[in-house]
This record gives sequence, structure tokens and C-alpha cells, in this order.
Amino acid sequence: MAGFRMMRSTNNAQYHGAHGFLKIPDSYATSETYKTYPELFLGLYRNYGLDAGLVYIYGAWHLFMGTLPGTLDKYNEKQYLYDPTGKIQDKEELASNSKKYPSWRMESLDRKINPGDRVIIDLGISKSSDYVKCSIFKDGRRIGKIESLLSSDALRDLKQGCKINTELNIVSNNAENVKKSGVYFYDARFEACLLKDPVHGFDEAMTKTNTKFIEEGEDLSLKKYAEYSHSVLVNEYGDVGDSVNLIVKPYKN
Repeated sequence: MAGFRMMRSTNNAQYHGAHGFLKIPDSYATSETYKTYPELFLGLYRNYGLDAGLVYIYGAWHLFMGTLPGTLDKYNEKQYLYDPTGKIQDKEELASNSKKYPSWRMESLDRKINPGDRVIIDLGISKSSDYVKCSIFKDGRRIGKIESLLSSDALRDLKQGCKINTELNIVSNNAENVKKSGVYFYDARFEACLLKDPVHGFDEAMTKTNTKFIEEGEDLSLKKYAEYSHSVLVNEYGDVGDSVNLIVKPYKN
């Protein structure tokens, strides 16, 4: 992936998942022409890992999960048919896409998400099975779910404890596309994030003490090709979050 990343990451790798309290941006735009999209998600990483959350594509927010090589069980990878539109009928095209993107999956949501809505992203390793699961909740109702079977190596690795990221990004598969895209979002927020901590047996909140904020351009110069602002949010309990405005300035050679 290439693009611009606004990320808060835990200092320690000791977690099995997280509940992220996400505010959808007040306004946003994607670019189908340049295949560049806003992505708002949680990351769960050790030596293996994955991202899961929301991507704005084809005029709507969708639930997605993308994994590092070897994270998924081989059988499960074969079930990941890469069809972002849900409309591909050509079996050869579907097979080709799925081979190219074996570890990326996207699902439609049961209810529409609108600008300014608040949702919860719930991501974690199952306690009772070998699956990693991600659900989206809106107004107390689950509106989307993806679950994936982990490989035995990834399961053993991730159950030792993971770092957790909250990420507010603009991404593409091609850095040149990102530069030309004009994609943006205003006031996307992770207002808080509760970390699933199996060591201490309770959910620990992200704070200024146990996390750090990172801003970067992946394969790009962030300051050259984008305008952005970032505000740290701290509630009365000391939970930390982030508000981000991120605008790609269309670049012409």
C-alpha cells in the first residue's frame, strides 16, 4: 500500500484486540479514477498481523480486512474472492483478482454510514477458536462482520500479544495515483480505544502514556503532497484519541 498514514500505536505488544470508538469524517471524497480511498481502521500486529475497519469505496463505507502474508490459514485464503463491487461474473477475472489479492476481503454493511456518524470497530482474536474477528456496531446494533481462520503459526504468534494501532489514512496500491487523486477527509476521529489485555484480565484504555502518535507518508512525502492537521483528544478519564483532517493536493508533473 502507498499513501498517507495517521496512526496511534501502543508502546507494548501485549493485547489480543481492541474496541475503537470512531467518528466518521464530516465530509470526505474518494477517487475511483485513481483508485485511492479513505481507510479508517484498527491494526493488530506482532510478526504476523492485519488491518480491519472501514474503507470508503464505490459511494459507501464497507467493512474490510487485510492481512500480512502467512497470517491466514491456506484454506481460508482460498475463500477470499477479491470482488470489491460484488458484481464480477467473469470467473477468470475473479480468479485473477483473488490470486493478486489473496489476503484482502471486503463486505457490504447492513446499514448505511453517514458523515458524522459514530461507530465502534471491534477487532480481536477469538478466545474459543482459531479465528480473528472484526465487527462494526452502529447505534448498538452490529451492522457488519468478518471472521478469518488464522494459520497455526500466526495464531501462536499473535496470542503472545500484539501491538494495536488506530489509523486514519488515505491509501492506494500506487503512489503515483495517490498524488493525483485529490482524496480528502475532514475531522475523522478515533475518540477512544479500549485494549483487550489478556495479561491483566481487563480492557485498558489507550492513553498518552501507553501509546505514541505517528504521521507519515508511505512511499510519499507527506508534507509535499498533502495538507493535514492533527489534534490530540483527551477525555475526563485520561483516554486519548485523535482528530485528523487530511487532504491530498492534486499533483501534476
